[in-house]
Amino acid sequence: MKKRIKKFLKSFGYDVIKSDNKIERLSEYSEIYGIKSVKEKAFYNISAGGHFGFGGKFYHPYWTNIDVDLGEEIYPRFNPEIDIAHDPLDRNELPIESNSAELFHSRFAIEHIDDDSAIYLFKEIHRTLKKDGIFKIVTPNIRLDYEAYLRNDRQYFWWLDGFSYPEIMDIMKFSTPLNKATLPQVMLSHFAANASMIHSDGADNPISDEEFDSIIRDNNFQNAMNLCTSRCSIEKQRKYRKNHVNWWDYCKLENFLFEAGFEKVISLSAGQSLSPVMRKNPVFDRLWTDVAIYMEAVK
Repeated sequence: MKKRIKKFLKSFGYDVIKSDNKIERLSEYSEIYGIKSVKEKAFYNISAGGHFGFGGKFYHPYWTNIDVDLGEEIYPRFNPEIDIAHDPLDRNELPIESNSAELFHSRFAIEHIDDDSAIYLFKEIHRTLKKDGIFKIVTPNIRLDYEAYLRNDRQYFWWLDGFSYPEIMDIMKFSTPLNKATLPQVMLSHFAANASMIHSDGADNPISDEEFDSIIRDNNFQNAMNLCTSRCSIEKQRKYRKNHVNWWDYCKLENFLFEAGFEKVISLSAGQSLSPVMRKNPVFDRLWTDVAIYMEAVK
């Protein structure tokens, strides 16, 4: 099972590139942010228990991972000496001093938490960042799924075979291989997974194909997405962290970041950043680049 899962992860880019001192020179960080911030690892990668390994398999010698401690033996686990265990769904303060962080990075995490948890998390990140500190966010752009659904463009959902291995289906609690599922259920799996019909232990009132078609037909984009995510169970999400239970597009994410107090919000592409250390850097932008939003917020 471990070999199959590792093969699956590698097919999506994990473990292809590792971060070490050859990639990130100490001088680059210390010249920009100071040796004190480097020693204190005042650069934080924050996850939500949703990907395969603590910190979403993000490793960097100068960064601190913040994630849910799931205690899973198959994947790299929480290390109390270098990591911070924190569950965004609990909506607790981050154990970081105010105005002390240089950078925050979140890759494919906020789709695993609900709106209330997301805005609480964004406010906490704003609190802990220094003035002019940067928060970089990468998350699926559900607008692309929505447009693909309207065009009946099943080819857009290129990852379906990868999520149809029995081992992965068991982790995700999908009762039907995604490459065999109907298009409405495929789309729901990407932003309201435990409200879909193919989730084997999901919400009490799952959304059928007919109801999904009706929701899309009778509502504008935002209302349709919210109606679907409102049917997700947060308690089920605590059990099955790999599922997606939220949707994001550029407009929603920008609004949330401004509400959290950020002064400036900028839309980017993969490889771009306001920070030199996150620019053109494969450690940050090597996964799912064709379906993702890239955005940075400045305190």
